[in-house]
Amino acid sequence: MIVLTTIIIYPILYVRLKRDLSLLKKVIKINDFENQIEKYTGFIIFTESDLLSDNPSFFGICMNVLSKKQTSNIVDISNGQGLKKIEYRWLKKYSINVLPTIVSLENGIIKEKIISFNNNIISFPKKKLTTVLRSAVNSVGGE
Repeated sequence: MIVLTTIIIYPILYVRLKRDLSLLKKVIKINDFENQIEKYTGFIIFTESDLLSDNPSFFGICMNVLSKKQTSNIVDISNGQGLKKIEYRWLKKYSINVLPTIVSLENGIIKEKIISFNNNIISFPKKKLTTVLRSAVNSVGGE
């Protein structure tokens, strides 16, 4: 029975881990993105590395919803160092009070703050989170 359970669960866990690792590899550190941000148009999820590593599935859902609308990136404002090393000037520049926050930028200028998350939203089931995100994204620019 244990062997059968292992045979069933292992592929599921393997696929999830592979997907999560793939997403984490695509995260851009703010120091690397700093030169591009002034020309960037699209969505950015501002977050920090501790949240990323604790909630990769949450960020995967966000990227799936956002990337269907326009270019999207996850930007780590802690440069992989977690809460201890957050680049607060970026929080101030984009008026971010809560991490993670999704903003819409046009040529590096904030067009609209889409949504700021708290622990309650991060723990939403996938379907509810997707609905909340789609609603927020569809309201951007009156679209």
